[in-house]
Amino acid sequence: MTIAPHAGITNSGVGYGVLLNGAAGPKGQNLSIDDMTVQLIQHIQQSNELEQLNKPQPITVGGIEGRSTFLRSPSPFPRANGQTQQERDWLVTVPQHDGLLIFMVFVAPQAEFARFQPTYEAMREECAVLVPNF
Repeated sequence: MTIAPHAGITNSGVGYGVLLNGAAGPKGQNLSIDDMTVQLIQHIQQSNELEQLNKPQPITVGGIEGRSTFLRSPSPFPRANGQTQQERDWLVTVPQHDGLLIFMVFVAPQAEFARFQPTYEAMREECAVLVPNF
């Protein structure tokens, strides 16, 4: 699911907004939230130009302990001068009882991320309501 203003999406991807998705862990393996988050980041890095900025940190989402980490990638929105700018991606992962991993990626150009962060924090809390029903 993508939650973004129409103007926040280009043919190259989402530049402003949040992506909410799920991923199944390897069958028969009981992985920790840390292992699942690392595997998700590695999977995303295979198909995107992505740099992990910090180690995943504990975060609570809907009463469940998840992980939070920041990533950086090229934004689909160029700067005013036409040059490529960096995008800040805030990845939040939440394990489910059935082995599924719910993840949210909050996205904005790096120079504007701080302006959107309070909204993204509120959205994270609201997304927590969706997590059990996802």
